[in-house]
Amino acid sequence: MKIKSFLLAVMFISSIFYAQSHAQIASDNINSGVNVAKSFSDNSFRPAEVYVYIPDSAATYYNLQTAVGYEINFSQNSLLLPYVEVEKNTYHKSKRDNFKLGLLFNLTVSDTAQNFILDNFIDVRYKRDFLPNTFNSVAASYYLNPYFPSIKNDFVKAILPTGKRLTLIDSLLKYKNNFSVGYDYSKKLDDPKSDFSQSSLILVKLDWSLYFLKQKRDLVDLNVSYHLNTKFSYDSKNKKYYNLFKAYATYYFLNDGKNSLGLRYEFVRGDSGVDDIQFDSYQKIMFTFKFNF
Repeated sequence: MKIKSFLLAVMFISSIFYAQSHAQIASDNINSGVNVAKSFSDNSFRPAEVYVYIPDSAATYYNLQTAVGYEINFSQNSLLLPYVEVEKNTYHKSKRDNFKLGLLFNLTVSDTAQNFILDNFIDVRYKRDFLPNTFNSVAASYYLNPYFPSIKNDFVKAILPTGKRLTLIDSLLKYKNNFSVGYDYSKKLDDPKSDFSQSSLILVKLDWSLYFLKQKRDLVDLNVSYHLNTKFSYDSKNKKYYNLFKAYATYYFLNDGKNSLGLRYEFVRGDSGVDDIQFDSYQKIMFTFKFNF
């Protein structure tokens, strides 16, 4: 809780002192050509990660999650990205062993003066899961990121996503926030043991990052995010609610804007509703990487 309170306080206080920088909405994180990231199944586009997790019980758990996609740019405001994603881990509570085939479509809509921007993502995917039994599922997601570049009030800018990285100290410190809402539908085709053979999920995602820079590139990234999810089915009594809090600090050995390699410390509390992953509360250190070529 001390880590959580400290990061929230630093980002909120620091966000009052800044000047505008270049536009950077969520879809700017995808580049033309081959992209390697953690996942394209949502609109966060985090770097891929691999780590060994050693909890208090002294047992060792291994995790790998990475996705490879090829971005096809139709126009300045739209793109199509087919991808393959692999996830494997050995957690005793939420084991993962699957691969996904997906297709991501992005469309950015704005008025002529770009006073208001809507960054839209539609993701359709097929997943083959090998644990505990082999089964198949299909899913579709829609994410909407609203941005307000025309806002003039400094305090409001510090709260609402403006589509910009905000300069606190020139060439040294920057801040960015993000807000998105989403809807996810999934259907498990051949898993009779599942409580949700088909289900829907409503998501609200809040994300804040504070960047320490070196030669105008990210050197250290301090991030706090909160996801609120509600999963429901046709049975009104069959509902699940999820709260997921994450805080992490990443140090980048390599970062040229498109490619990065770093070491991350992460604190997680809560559950992820999209893939039914039960995190509870833990800390981990991992290598992260993201490539474009």
